[in-house]
Amino acid sequence: MKLLLLAVLAALAIPAHAFNVDGFRSGMTLEELKTYAARQQLDFKSTESAFGSYQHIIGTFSSFSIVGSFSSCNGIVFAYHRTIDPDVAHPNLAEDLLKRYGQPKVSLERLQVHE
Repeated sequence: MKLLLLAVLAALAIPAHAFNVDGFRSGMTLEELKTYAARQQLDFKSTESAFGSYQHIIGTFSSFSIVGSFSSCNGIVFAYHRTIDPDVAHPNLAEDLLKRYGQPKVSLERLQVHE
């Protein structure tokens, strides 16, 4: 019984908001991020944000092309942001997500407010 409880608690301790997309993952170090940028011949720039976190940008700055921006704290990446081109990338991304997960079930419910 104790072993089962320990296994359940260990499973719940795994971060629920982790990501692994486009070759980037949460928990990457800044050195890994810089190495990735250098391997892809991309520029890397860091700026300090509020509360001791940092914002990092990877892209080709001479052509104003940004691959993604990242947030880190204590040298560990915890967020990844990328822009999706609405004309080119969005239709393909939407089609891929529909194939993978199916049509979302959407319902509309009207709330009555009584005064």
